[in-house]
Amino acid sequence: MTSFRWWGLLVVVMVVGFSNTHAQEGVARDTSTAPPRPTPPQPRPNAEGATGPVPGVLPVRPTIARPDFDCGRPYTTSTTTNNNRGSSRRTRAANPQTGSQPDIGASQAGGHDSSEPLRVFCGASPISDHFLLTSATCVLDPDRPLYSVRLGALTTSENESSLNSRPVDYDIKQIIVHPEFDPHSTERYNDVALIETVDRIQFNEYVFPYCVTDQLPPPGTTVIGAGFGLVNETHSASHLQEADLAVVETADCQEQYQSAGQEQRLRTAYPKLLKNQDVLCAGFPGRGACKGDEGGPLFAESAGRRVLLGIVSFTGPCSKDALLPGVYTSVAHHIPFIDSVIYGLP
Repeated sequence: MTSFRWWGLLVVVMVVGFSNTHAQEGVARDTSTAPPRPTPPQPRPNAEGATGPVPGVLPVRPTIARPDFDCGRPYTTSTTTNNNRGSSRRTRAANPQTGSQPDIGASQAGGHDSSEPLRVFCGASPISDHFLLTSATCVLDPDRPLYSVRLGALTTSENESSLNSRPVDYDIKQIIVHPEFDPHSTERYNDVALIETVDRIQFNEYVFPYCVTDQLPPPGTTVIGAGFGLVNETHSASHLQEADLAVVETADCQEQYQSAGQEQRLRTAYPKLLKNQDVLCAGFPGRGACKGDEGGPLFAESAGRRVLLGIVSFTGPCSKDALLPGVYTSVAHHIPFIDSVIYGLP
């Protein structure tokens, strides 16, 4: 990600689980000429309380949009980490041993060592102590079986491991792909999947779950992307990158692709184009998502918390002069799917 592409995206980067990256040395965040900031969606506390039940209040239907654990900000030793996930119903689980994909961060076959150089293929974002959100396209490549995800890494270089914030690798228990995503098509609708880890993710001041919202951000909302994807047509970032972008109205997004002669490429992924679909667009002149950022997060900072709004799904050319808004799977559109997996809801 050069000054144009905002990041190599991936706050979690399969590698970075979501870290407070912009506070870390060695992490570049391009905020020059930042777009205006309409009010982003606000995290909604659970009726039972953000960190636990409230006496005398009846329980409500569980949803990741109103979790019963703290989210979107660093954990400390006093942070409550209760996470009542209930039973889980699984749909189309991919076997990570035989071919899901390694694109979410570091694909480690067999044993893994967090001191080894990180190979980043995709991004992923933790939303609870066992689940991360990513794109379905990131986990369905049989040539790149995904075995583990790394959280907390700020650099892919073993020579600069001191810049990392205690990265940890987590083995994958299973991968659940949205039941309406078509792996045999080039379409990117319903491009979302959940990764479940074997062990509970240990949250700290660097790695913590995003808040998830069921509200759509209005056009013009300032959002942030982060990751290790390409910074130009040929080179990937060695340090986690971040940059401010703005939500682009989907009709305007389509027009930009059409004006740039990229409509056919866009239609290959989105035959019905973008309006009234499960996607968001975001970009800013000289900055944007590129190859290698897929699966990573698009988030807003609201009331001191990071709120996950989108998942990188489709990117245009990575040349600074030809950069187009990225297309993101809208998290708000897929709350029912997420809840069905995490809480076992129908």
